[in-house]
Formats: sequence, C-alpha cells, structure tokens
Amino acid sequence: RVSYLPNFYDDNLDIAGFNMVGVTHPDALKFYNFSLEDIQSLDGQVVYELSVSSDRKLQPLFEGTIFVLGEEYAVLEMDLKPNSVVQFPPPVQDFDLSYKQQFSNFGGEFWLPVDVRIEGLVEIGVVGLRFPPIGFRQVARLSDYEVNR
Repeated sequence: RVSYLPNFYDDNLDIAGFNMVGVTHPDALKFYNFSLEDIQSLDGQVVYELSVSSDRKLQPLFEGTIFVLGEEYAVLEMDLKPNSVVQFPPPVQDFDLSYKQQFSNFGGEFWLPVDVRIEGLVEIGVVGLRFPPIGFRQVARLSDYEVNR
C-alpha cells in the first residue's frame, strides 16, 4: 500500500502536516528567490542549476536546488528541504528532512516524477533523557504511466 508521495510539480504540497507552496506554483516568484548557480549540458541540451531560497520568516517553504531543462523550461530534478519554519512538537528536538525527485518526459507536455527520495534525521528527547539520532531513508520509483490512453 502506497501512502502519500509528493509530486514537486504540484502547486502546493503537504509536508509533515504543513501546506507548502511549491517551487513551480504560478505565484512562486512571490514566495521564492531563484538564483542561477551553474549552466550544464545534458545530451547536448542546456540545463540550468538554480538555487531556491526565501526571505519569508513565518511561512513554511522550501530551500535547495532545482535543475531546469533550457529549451523546454521543464524541471528535471529537485533537491529541496523544508525551511526552518517547519518545526515538530516535543519530544522532537531536531528534525532534518530532505526530498529529491527526478522527472522525465512522457510525451509532449507531460513531465512526471520517476522517483522520490526522502532522507531525514530526527532527534528525540525530554528533560533528562535524550535518545541517539534516528536516521531514515525512503526511495520510491514511479513507473508505468499511461498518459491519455
């Protein structure tokens, strides 16, 4: 049974109970700062590496890196973390969470996720008792899409 797997092409995402504006949201430029970090080549096509950040201190948003295919302006890959606004209640003392997702073209305008990689480290403790950090990793491959069939 598959639980919720985020698609970072979605306008809004539910991450750990927070409704977060995605980096491809139509109004993303109101929420995020994008900076060109590098220009690469993939199979003879230009790929832009963009850093993603935000100046908003009270809104749960993402930060990280996205890779965009030059000619089509399609996102090929995202490597994102929730910003520091995303907090968990006690007994969680610290929580580090990252999401990586790759996309592929499934004909015409259809760019769909082919995987989701989630990694994290959580530290749990209460007054006088602290547990060793707990790491986790989830990898999901998405396949067998049938577009408009």
